[in-house]
Amino acid sequence: MLKIADLVTLDDKAEFRSDVQLDAYDRPAQNLPLLRSYLFSSAIPTRALAVTRDIAAVGLLKEFVNIYLNERSINRLALVANYGHGKSHLALALANYFGRAADSAELQELYPKIEAAVNDKAMAATYREFKQNYGEFMLIRLRGDRPQSLHAQFLAGLKRGLAEHDLTRGAKLPFWHEEAARILAGLTPAEIEKANAHLAKVGSELPLLRLDVAAHKDVFDRVVDTIQAATGIRPALSEVSLAEVLDWVAREFVGPGKLGGILILFDVFSLYIERYGHRTAPAELQDLLNGVDNLRGKAAFLALAQADPDTTADNLYTLNATSRTSLK
Repeated sequence: MLKIADLVTLDDKAEFRSDVQLDAYDRPAQNLPLLRSYLFSSAIPTRALAVTRDIAAVGLLKEFVNIYLNERSINRLALVANYGHGKSHLALALANYFGRAADSAELQELYPKIEAAVNDKAMAATYREFKQNYGEFMLIRLRGDRPQSLHAQFLAGLKRGLAEHDLTRGAKLPFWHEEAARILAGLTPAEIEKANAHLAKVGSELPLLRLDVAAHKDVFDRVVDTIQAATGIRPALSEVSLAEVLDWVAREFVGPGKLGGILILFDVFSLYIERYGHRTAPAELQDLLNGVDNLRGKAAFLALAQADPDTTADNLYTLNATSRTSLK
């Protein structure tokens, strides 16, 4: 006679957590315990919206594996669930699965959980084989509750992602920030005085501007105007698009013997739409998502939202009809 224990495996480390943040990926003391407490669900919710597709947590993992295996797969997705339903915990598990090495302690925690969820040893083995073949992925983590433009936050996230892998650690972004930093560092004492006089008009000073440039913040116009005020020459800096940045990362660091791909996780996406929908969101999002779409099989984007992004856009009453349509 079979016993329940013969049919069911109990994960006694699993624990429902509603306080998880994707930032825990950067904190080892929190990250590993949160992975131990995560449980990949295989159940699919019974309720469905006409414009969405319900999917289990382990099903979403399979979806992203397929994105990198099939260049024809749609690679820009939004995961919608109410607050406290485990979106960020799932995002943390995905970040560790793709971002860490195949033999890392984090993956050793996740492999048994994936196997238990799929309940198929042959299928579970494919997730191990995928990691062994593709290795580490470039992770770019974004948050909608950060008071930064998407452009500035993305470049900062990329700089952090580059520092996380032996292959990319120390790589310099070949964009306008590096050239601007070089010019600002080479100003003469007389030019520094002129630069500070110019920046004083906006309540800033040269050391602060240099820090903003080093952090890859979105201060392009201020840098150009300051250099012109200091030197009398308008510098030929070129502001790079996010699509161009992604293309550079893919060309330089993705492929056989390199990183397996690029994964962009955008947590608290609804709040980003609410904050920036009437300003820079349409242009910046289009730039980023076009760049992702151009890299099918190499890059993927996942937004985690509490409400359908279209519904969030519809509720932005400060937008006129044309702006709302552009955002959606």
